[in-house]
Amino acid sequence: MGRLRVELIRLTLRFMHKLLPKLVKHFRFLGLNLFIPYGVFNPVYTVSTALILRHVRPYGRVADLGCGSGVIAVYVAKNFRVREVVAYDVNLRALATSVINARLNGVEGKIRFASSKGELLSVGEVDYVIINPPYLPLEPRDELDISWCGGEDLRLLEEVVELGCELLKSRGVMVLTASSASSADRVLSYLRSLGLKPYVAAWARTPADTVYLIYAVKIK
Repeated sequence: MGRLRVELIRLTLRFMHKLLPKLVKHFRFLGLNLFIPYGVFNPVYTVSTALILRHVRPYGRVADLGCGSGVIAVYVAKNFRVREVVAYDVNLRALATSVINARLNGVEGKIRFASSKGELLSVGEVDYVIINPPYLPLEPRDELDISWCGGEDLRLLEEVVELGCELLKSRGVMVLTASSASSADRVLSYLRSLGLKPYVAAWARTPADTVYLIYAVKIK
């Protein structure tokens, strides 16, 4: 995909996340009540989060890496018989928003929150990892951009995937999104190099790209 189109995706996302929080902060999304303040990724107007939530079937202990507003963690805790969900984000504003949304939806007792890698790894192995990573191949300009820009070499995407692989027990499942903007084949190849067996389970088209949902089983 051309650089101009990828920059257009970034511009559109920045516009939505700068303007919309000034107009409305409370949303209804897939049966959840959500509070989304300025500076926190809003899942309502993007397809990646909905694509994940319409296809996941988590079990056991679940980790939501880069949890943002907490929508995935809250949805999983509310709709599936999981033992525990671990919601992780280094953005403290996002993590605080996750706590609020867990309370709004009555599932705070099923979610553990972590703000550092050490705190996350201390929870031990998990059965299921869900990641909605920053998958645009662009360098982030600021904290807001980190929600969708994974670096030109996708190093930020790779870092969170490696963390998920470290958490995941053998035969566990990782679910993540990728975009035609950064080449799904490149992401699939990287997952294989980590000892995962990935495949594309679903996809959704936007005016600017195609978003893919990837399932990967840890086989090493």
